[in-house]
Amino acid sequence: MDSETTPLIAKRPSPYHACVPALLTAFSTALSSVIVSQWLLLHLCARYQDGSGFPGWGSYVEPIPVTWEGCRQNTFIQALTAKWLVIAQMMFSIPAMLFGPFWGLYCDRFGRKAMFLIPPIVSICATAGMLITDYLNLGLWFTLVIHMFAGVVSNGPIAALLAYMTDTTEPESRSVVFVRIQAIVTLPTAFGPFIGGVMSRAQFHHSSIFYLTIFGQILTLLYTVFVLPESLKTVENSKKQSIFETISKVATVFKGFNTSMLLVIFASTLVAASNTSKNIFFYYMALVFGWDAYDDGQYLLVIQILNFSYMLFVFPAFAYVFAKKDVVGAVSFDINMVRLSLFMAAGGICLTGLAETQVVIYLLALMCSFEVLAMPTLRTLISNQAGDQCAQTFATMQLLSDLASLLFSMLSHLVWAQTLGWFPSLYLYLTGSLFAVALFLMAFTRPYELINE
Repeated sequence: MDSETTPLIAKRPSPYHACVPALLTAFSTALSSVIVSQWLLLHLCARYQDGSGFPGWGSYVEPIPVTWEGCRQNTFIQALTAKWLVIAQMMFSIPAMLFGPFWGLYCDRFGRKAMFLIPPIVSICATAGMLITDYLNLGLWFTLVIHMFAGVVSNGPIAALLAYMTDTTEPESRSVVFVRIQAIVTLPTAFGPFIGGVMSRAQFHHSSIFYLTIFGQILTLLYTVFVLPESLKTVENSKKQSIFETISKVATVFKGFNTSMLLVIFASTLVAASNTSKNIFFYYMALVFGWDAYDDGQYLLVIQILNFSYMLFVFPAFAYVFAKKDVVGAVSFDINMVRLSLFMAAGGICLTGLAETQVVIYLLALMCSFEVLAMPTLRTLISNQAGDQCAQTFATMQLLSDLASLLFSMLSHLVWAQTLGWFPSLYLYLTGSLFAVALFLMAFTRPYELINE
């Protein structure tokens, strides 16, 4: 294969350039996140009234007026919602696994900027899909088609963002920058669900909130097209490359990684998989404590403020006090921070399952939120050995995360559907066990094996 390189940029941009599209997308999506959860439950409740008809799914009726209070306590509708969430996760994850690594190759060969256009486009399509489903009474199958499209392109933006930050940072300061950017992107997600919940309780129709989400994503598109600079120094102009050569590249991404690096990759895979059960929490709290979209948005506001505080203040303070200035010292600090984060997450989530009052739920958020430091720090450790193929590495790693996420999503949602009537907190213990296994893997990592010589 003949190829040559063409310069893309003359000056390295700041990693914070990538914050703007990520921040706008995060806020626009978060604004309607709790509304989507409530919309799904009400949508099914208005159409599937009982356990008759197709086994496990209920008989379909023409949409009838329903109330949130009546729907949230209906265990049949709760279980039906969990089953639809599993189907949606499958429709998203399978295409993501098949196409994800190829987006990483694209990022490494042609640049990062184009990938930032994908999240707002997908969000606009998904939000418009829910509006169309309502207006035309199409049924949820229409939204599943959009989930498939979202899955096909989902890993490109993730790989591009991580590669963008790797391109524009030095290894010695990378973990602090990764966590700081994660904090900046997290900040709008603190207020988005809360604002959406307030609007819902103020009797704003969900379509109004969906339209605001679409408007925010349009702003993201405009910034990405006209303002965002490219971070890749050179672009590879390949004159010919077969599909088999592409697959061969994907298959050899992790070749040469040592034991510690593989343990870090598997730990990050488990952490990513555990996040798929978070959308059950809204339904869990609705069933056990009677929460609605406002209550969920209020809780997420507290969680995200804690996340922001941990990333922007606690992590840099710990780094200043405990991290040594050399590369080995920085890597050792990162490993220990991951271990601490996983320990706090495992304990906090399991104790949440034992909580009997909402006050305890909020207190345990102090422990659960520590988990937010794990993933950006794990990605920092991986980026140290990714080299010039960082986007390809992250995209291929995402394939493993998608596979684990799909399997655990199916397990946790099916467990929730089968046990919500007599042991609703069981899924929390399953989630906590994933963090515990990740902590076990990180116990065997060694700093000197995670340095790119």
